[in-house]
Amino acid sequence: MRDNFPIKDFITTRNKILNIVSFSILLSIAVSLLVFGLTGNGDNDFIFAIIGGILIFLILTVFSIILFMSLKREFICEGFLIYNPIKQRFLSVPEYDISLQFDECLNSYIRKDKENKKEWRCLCEKLMRLSDIETDSEEQNRIIIEDKNIIRDLVEYMVLDSLSSSLINYYHNPYLKKCKTKKIVDSEILKILNNRFQAQFSTEKVDPNQNNYSEIVFGNKIEEKLFIAKDGFGNMYRRTDLILPKASKLLKTEYGFVIKTRMFDLNFEFYFNGNQSHLDSEFIEYYLNEKTNYFDNRVFEIDVCATVRYKPWALFFISSWDNYKWLDVFLKEMQVADKKIFLDKINWNTLKTQIWAMTHVVK
Repeated sequence: MRDNFPIKDFITTRNKILNIVSFSILLSIAVSLLVFGLTGNGDNDFIFAIIGGILIFLILTVFSIILFMSLKREFICEGFLIYNPIKQRFLSVPEYDISLQFDECLNSYIRKDKENKKEWRCLCEKLMRLSDIETDSEEQNRIIIEDKNIIRDLVEYMVLDSLSSSLINYYHNPYLKKCKTKKIVDSEILKILNNRFQAQFSTEKVDPNQNNYSEIVFGNKIEEKLFIAKDGFGNMYRRTDLILPKASKLLKTEYGFVIKTRMFDLNFEFYFNGNQSHLDSEFIEYYLNEKTNYFDNRVFEIDVCATVRYKPWALFFISSWDNYKWLDVFLKEMQVADKKIFLDKINWNTLKTQIWAMTHVVK
């Protein structure tokens, strides 16, 4: 997870210093009025004391709210996808969950019907062209806009599915205090986000009475809603309900979606701009066991950005935060998709050193 932004941190620090200076000036004026009112001998000096006291209270309150509203946390997960143009598919990376799930969902989507297969072939041609185009060029942006960004839609669906599972696990924890929640059901989410992969693999499209489903899993006995289904072709259908704190809302944005709660707004944005990411040649040859030329594979960068903006009145709530700690749990789960964290997980630097040593032994 990338969290070092020197220019952004400097601007944030500068703004904080300016706010503190302004606060100090206003507070000194208010304190002067209060002291003058308390120590003066005039008949109306008490008015200055009252005005000074009110100003001190207002200044402290406003400054606290401004500081709290400036608390914005941003988490950027820099993932990667390896595309092999010869096989016309993305390579599965062992121990890298986002890659495995991506490959599974995309293959299911392609074999779903002929239109999806045609759409995929068109995307393959564009992925080949992206590697030969200058980064951030107008031609690159045009290609991505034309293909309606299938890859970004798939990453959005994967995050939505993971968030749904994480929320279900969190709120079904028997040790969690009873919280008031709101459920946004699968069909409502589909209307809001209009995600093509959710539309294809929603359990709303499954008839459990048909015999071509090898695996059927229902939710709790009260709702009797189909939760997971698997057909004879290996396609997985999932129910992506969101259990959220009461009065929460889900809205679609230009690059993703935002969850609005009473305490904060959680904004997810998904970016696939065709930018190239870097992996060592030994990684593809030895870790993935791909005996192709390194330059035959395209390593693309995929970014998931989660931004948390706190509401000003959240400052005054003390006992309601148990209903929102699912955010910490989910963001921690999301870290596994980050390239750096994944490479650290498999101890790649040590493995690379060992590979180099074994391939450069003097005989």
